[in-house]
Amino acid sequence: MECTLISLLGESEGVITEALEYCKKKFEKIENIVLYTRDVREKVKILRKVLKMKELKQRIGDVTSKFVRIPVSDITSQKELMTFRKTVEKVIKGIDRNKTVILNISGGRKIMVIVMLDVVRKIGLKGLWINIISRMKREEIAELGDIVKEKIENNIKLEKEEIDNYFFSKGNYIVLEFSL
Repeated sequence: MECTLISLLGESEGVITEALEYCKKKFEKIENIVLYTRDVREKVKILRKVLKMKELKQRIGDVTSKFVRIPVSDITSQKELMTFRKTVEKVIKGIDRNKTVILNISGGRKIMVIVMLDVVRKIGLKGLWINIISRMKREEIAELGDIVKEKIENNIKLEKEEIDNYFFSKGNYIVLEFSL
């Protein structure tokens, strides 16, 4: 079975890698679509590098990833909201209808999640939405993120423990799943 995972990248790359690990347990092949705004461009650079790492591929498999930049920094106006919606509609309309669609609503703002769910409902796609909840403290995630970012930017190999801790919340996360 195949799936398309659509995620909003917010404060932590971990919600993407944890969602991929979840999908790996249920699906043989995963297409990963990451939506992001200008505010998280640095996190996209890190995520692109990390998804190519052998240590991560052992956990999530060989995933095909596509990154789609939403041409706004944030949603603070009706115009930005409509720009976001048009981008989401274009991405979702391009999805293979034979694959299970999984919306990862763990990242991004609430209004972004609402728009994504509304677009999927109007288009009539079937699948699941998931929410990843890390049981780590936000401060600890942020501290680990700073260490990981510095190492990746300086081409220093990440230790297995750093990968497990930051990208998989030390294994201390849960996934809530609901049908679309």
